[in-house]
Amino acid sequence: MAVSLLDFPVLWNPKETSEKLRVTEQTLAKWRSTKKYSLKFVRSGRRIFYNAADVLEFIASRTGTETTPTRQPSEHAHNAGLAAMHQRWHVSRNIVNPNCALCQQVSQ
Repeated sequence: MAVSLLDFPVLWNPKETSEKLRVTEQTLAKWRSTKKYSLKFVRSGRRIFYNAADVLEFIASRTGTETTPTRQPSEHAHNAGLAAMHQRWHVSRNIVNPNCALCQQVSQ
C-alpha cells in the first residue's frame, strides 16, 4: 500500500497552536506539564507538535452553551473577610460602632 502526503496529519507547532487557541505558548507548556487539560500533543525529540484534528476536537469538547454558576463564598470565608475588614476599620482606629455585631463581640 502506497503512502501519500494526504495520509499524514497536519501538525502545528506550539506557536501556531497558541495562536489558534488564543493562549500563550507558556500556557500550553503548563497544560502539558500539569495535565490540566486533555489536549494531545506529539513529541519528536525535544520538539512539540499538536495534531490539528486533536486541537479541533479539544475545542469541540470545551464548547458549551452555559457557564458554570458562580460559586458563593463559604460562610467561613465571608466571616473571615468581615473580621479582617473590622480589624482594619474599627479596631485599628479605636472606634466601637454600636450597630456593628463584630464591635460588640470585641468589646465584651
